Amino acid sequence: MTVAAGPKEQHRFFDVDRRTDGTAVIVARRPPVNAMSPELLLELERLVGEVGARAETRAVVFGSAVPGYFMVGFDLAFLGDRIDRGLADADLDELRAIAAQVHRTMNAIEALPQPTIAAISGHAVGGGFELSLACDLRLLSDDPRFRIGLPEVLFGLIPAAGGTQRLPRIVGKAQALSMLLEGRRLDPREALRIGLVHELAPPEGFDEALAAMLARLARGGPLAQALVKRCVREAFGSPETGFLLEEAGFVDCVQSADGQERIRGFLANGGRRPPA
Repeated sequence: MTVAAGPKEQHRFFDVDRRTDGTAVIVARRPPVNAMSPELLLELERLVGEVGARAETRAVVFGSAVPGYFMVGFDLAFLGDRIDRGLADADLDELRAIAAQVHRTMNAIEALPQPTIAAISGHAVGGGFELSLACDLRLLSDDPRFRIGLPEVLFGLIPAAGGTQRLPRIVGKAQALSMLLEGRRLDPREALRIGLVHELAPPEGFDEALAAMLARLARGGPLAQALVKRCVREAFGSPETGFLLEEAGFVDCVQSADGQERIRGFLANGGRRPPA
């Protein structure tokens, strides 16, 4: 994603570009794949709060400065280290705290009063894909190499950044269960077909498609858009129970023999792909 010109703030994991049209562009910058970490999540939550509180912010875009990747999930080496040394009570408490932090960050994105766009110009899997689900709109590069989805079950884990709650609300229970239970990742055309993304853009015209989407959003009244978002979000009821189940389930998976074996296998394979 080519970020738009404007006042630029550089942080440890993200750049924030504030355009004169009121768009705030939050760009992930953690090579090689924008993997999540506790520090990255804390920074993202803070930046989301800051841009959302600015009166001049009309829309928020989440993108990536890493070619070929939007964002991926948590670095499994972090889990592998703790599994290898034996999961002590302190480790489990740490995992619970991380899962809760993931939810706070994604919930902060979903609760932004401004329209939000996930500008997906690369692979978006695991927690990175869940970040896109917390956004209002998803624009995906029409590059057949890119995949989006939630492969956690292939590692003996479950999505723990809101995926089990948000995905069914977007594509329906049947499609969501198929993706979640199989750990299936979709190519751009399939993602568009089931309504998972709102629009595909040719790679060479991605920025132009994003600009057009932002222009359409700019026609709406900011207060009206904020109230529309609130009505739609609250009409679905509170997913808090689901989030708590995710947090507990995630820790249970990391404690399980199957989960530990799959994570070790992935790391031993160089972390190139999920288990078959």
